[in-house]
Amino acid sequence: MDDMNLSQYLTKSLAIVNHGNNDYINNYLLPGLYSSSFLYDPTTYADMLIKQYKTQILSLHDLGLRKFLLAAIGPLECIPNQISRGFFPTGACKDEVNAMVILFNDRLKSLVDELNSQYNGSSIFVYGNTFGALMQIIQDPIPYGFVTTNRACCGYGRYGGMISCLPYSIPCSNRDQHVFWDAFHPSEAMDRILALRAFNGSTADVYPINVSQMAIMF
Repeated sequence: MDDMNLSQYLTKSLAIVNHGNNDYINNYLLPGLYSSSFLYDPTTYADMLIKQYKTQILSLHDLGLRKFLLAAIGPLECIPNQISRGFFPTGACKDEVNAMVILFNDRLKSLVDELNSQYNGSSIFVYGNTFGALMQIIQDPIPYGFVTTNRACCGYGRYGGMISCLPYSIPCSNRDQHVFWDAFHPSEAMDRILALRAFNGSTADVYPINVSQMAIMF
């Protein structure tokens, strides 16, 4: 593929970027292993992450990509990994973790506005409201076919702690009724809903346009 064809290919391609989850789950929320929560308050940490996020997005833009779907962090306080820690009643979400995630997501949505204004129609940046979609379904799962919202379909570690679904683990038999596949990740059934909402959703799900609208641009 020559440079001209590559440039045209990148211009028409869609970059889906999902950053930030592990910066909280595997760093900031593990004070026994990492010092980040002692060095940064939640606001400063979110600001730092977004600054790094912008740098990486612009690096991809410099390579020729023009269409970006930037996914919000989901409600980490409601994933089985966090619920299983036992600091709150069984099945409850952790409000302070939720508040940290919202700080990040608000800044990510503002970054989308900033970049769209900066590039003024020559590129498009879209905010995917993963947090809002997941929270809605967790709070009202039955219409979507889900029964279990606070336990993983696969992966239960020692001491009651939730882990990833390891090789030879036996998953649940009703996986389509679980919001979460393992301790951290949504199930295939949940991902299917998120994908459809990103593709066809209103501005409550994807802002300022949805993926189907973005796909026909440029």
